[in-house]
Amino acid sequence: MVCAQLGVVCCASGARGGGNGAGDGRQAEVQVQWYGQELCDKAVCAGLTQNAAFYTAMAILGACAAGSIAQGPDFPVWSFINRNYVGILTSNIIISYALAIFVYVKSFSVKKGNKEQRELAAGGHSGNLVYDFWIGRELNPRVTLPFFGEIDIKSFCELRPGMIGWLVLDFAFMAKQYKSYGYITDSMRKLFQYSILLHEDN
Repeated sequence: MVCAQLGVVCCASGARGGGNGAGDGRQAEVQVQWYGQELCDKAVCAGLTQNAAFYTAMAILGACAAGSIAQGPDFPVWSFINRNYVGILTSNIIISYALAIFVYVKSFSVKKGNKEQRELAAGGHSGNLVYDFWIGRELNPRVTLPFFGEIDIKSFCELRPGMIGWLVLDFAFMAKQYKSYGYITDSMRKLFQYSILLHEDN
């Protein structure tokens, strides 16, 4: 899923605009690809946006919905997630810590007035190693990957595999519950409704 998301970032035609304001008045140019990029006419589209993140989410969730309609709770994606949940959780924790350490170490290469418009976050370089690690030193950490180009690590990890993956996990757990009990509990429905509201808000 992450490779598919990287491919979409590479090929997406999101608008480029000013990002978070820097302390010296500059604005880093970022590619806007999340909810809120280009709002359609609200009367027609009910606030949905035409952007790569939205279409990617719809493609992934649509494929999962089609598989669920065809195979029910035995859809292989749901079965795979439920059988391998501990491994998925463990690998995600390892990737998260590795990425956090990479971004932290990379932040020490930020110099004032650099051409890449890199900057340290206002509260992220206090001198306290533990605090700076958890709060984040660099304002918009980015990495340039071969073929994929420049990736904003924070927005990619939150909006792409993070938010979409969260919904996929919710669906997998609902399928497991339905397969085990023959119904979905009220608490699971509420949890799913709140997840959808959180995704819409972001």
